[in-house]
Amino acid sequence: MTTRPDVIELPSDLCLTPHGFLHVEGAEAPSSWLDLEAGRRVAGAFAESPAHGLLHLGTRELNATLPPAAAWWRKLARRHLTRLCHTPDLESAREIAPVPAPAEAYRFLKDVPVCEAAGVIVRLPDWWKG
Repeated sequence: MTTRPDVIELPSDLCLTPHGFLHVEGAEAPSSWLDLEAGRRVAGAFAESPAHGLLHLGTRELNATLPPAAAWWRKLARRHLTRLCHTPDLESAREIAPVPAPAEAYRFLKDVPVCEAAGVIVRLPDWWKG
């Protein structure tokens, strides 16, 4: 069996750079993924784009055991997709993303997992300010 050079053998948890780029890096053993195959699938999706990665998390890895940051981003993706599915006349609202109520956003954001670079949380959009 040959390994593809673009496949991450030991994926890290999801990383958000200070510039707002969400991605998966290669990690040293032990990986934070209990299910390495799920980690590799997620890493492959994020290698395509952060949007593809979030869509993958919110639709394909619904029952996977994920590390803390990936689980939080999956929850965010699922909430966003659910909100989109419940938006009436979605095609006419294509340019306007549905925004959660401030109280709902606050409850969700206070559950952000502790990460090495926790300071990047200030880079999240300010839609929760109401």
